[in-house]
Amino acid sequence: FRHKMTIDSEWVILHRLASLSGIQPINYDCCINSCIAYTDNYSHHLQCSFCDEPCYSPGGCPQQQFSYLPIIPHLQALFESQDMIEMLAYQKTYVHTPGVIQDIFDSQWYHTLCKTKVIVNGVE
Repeated sequence: FRHKMTIDSEWVILHRLASLSGIQPINYDCCINSCIAYTDNYSHHLQCSFCDEPCYSPGGCPQQQFSYLPIIPHLQALFESQDMIEMLAYQKTYVHTPGVIQDIFDSQWYHTLCKTKVIVNGVE
């Protein structure tokens, strides 16, 4: 189906998203084989400590970059719109009609899970 679709490059999509949302991607240099990102403890490395590939090309450009979209601005944007807040509260305000299945919240499994206590590391 490739001849029927036109998909922009990742760079174009990220920059459109940043333009529309106001959220700027953060680019991190990473190993060409995706072994590591050159951050924190690896920020001063010139080659990958796992596969020995150089971080930079002979021209000094990163061999590969990872584009990260920070989650905090996404979450802030979700709660700036009253319409979105109401959509996110859908599950909380949904009213189940016994004997009628219209949504996942009507399923028997969902109701069983709602009655199940969650225990993590022995703490309820």
